[in-house]
Amino acid sequence: MPPKERTRAPLSEALRHRGPSLRCATDVSRMATETTFESLVQLTHRFFWCLDEFRYDELLGLMREDAVWHRQGKVLSGRAQIRAALDERPRSQRIRHVISNPFIAEESAGAARMIAYMIGYRADEGVSRPPPQTIDGPLRFLVVETRFVQADGRWWIADQRALPEFEFRSALPASPASPAR
Repeated sequence: MPPKERTRAPLSEALRHRGPSLRCATDVSRMATETTFESLVQLTHRFFWCLDEFRYDELLGLMREDAVWHRQGKVLSGRAQIRAALDERPRSQRIRHVISNPFIAEESAGAARMIAYMIGYRADEGVSRPPPQTIDGPLRFLVVETRFVQADGRWWIADQRALPEFEFRSALPASPASPAR
């Protein structure tokens, strides 16, 4: 007997407005299959692993040619712009993006939108050092929204944005009015 197919519920459009009226949709006919969910989670994890490891060719290979990445206050359109921005990242930094709580917010034929949480950790003393690195705490907490499309027998990242929810005091630069950390 084949295994029972499990599903994940989508989230309503209210998430885009990020207000208190957030409600989960309950239309079970539009739930994502576990296979889709697992594929998109793996794609998202691979994307951020490639980013952390400076494996930019592999990262770009996960995105459509015309992908849009809303990154650090800039809108990067297409692989060339994305690559140029990635090449500006300091190679001395050790960074990790931890993804959690992913769910499929919308799914239709050949398209899906996933929401997840992300916590970023970074150490950069200007020189590369072997791990483990000592840091004061996380850099920030973000809500990541990724739109995927299916083409050529696989899923691609078409659009991604990460919206900051929390900045951690330990990661902020010291201001003249506050004590140095």
